[in-house]
Amino acid sequence: MLCGFLPVTKIVVSKLGFRILMCFWGIFLLYCIAVSMRKMPKRIVKILEQFGKMSYELYLTHVAIRALMNVIGIKTFYFQNYVFCILISLFLTYTIVKLQKKLI
Repeated sequence: MLCGFLPVTKIVVSKLGFRILMCFWGIFLLYCIAVSMRKMPKRIVKILEQFGKMSYELYLTHVAIRALMNVIGIKTFYFQNYVFCILISLFLTYTIVKLQKKLI
């Protein structure tokens, strides 16, 4: 897998484990996105900012909807079910954020 791709990753995985390695790649990905944000069209930046503003709500609704779907027998490891889970989560998150703005 990834260990064969980069020799250094084999050492990191053997000493620290995959979680540390994935954290490193996540930070690296965020850095790459931050650097390229200056070059992105403004429309894409605005969309990413909107997702950033509601990312915590999106995460929480996603976890809750996914757990509910698994409990009622809809397995989210199937791609179409997971996409359905994400769409429901996006809709609920958008609704929650709109309700929060009205209450504040």
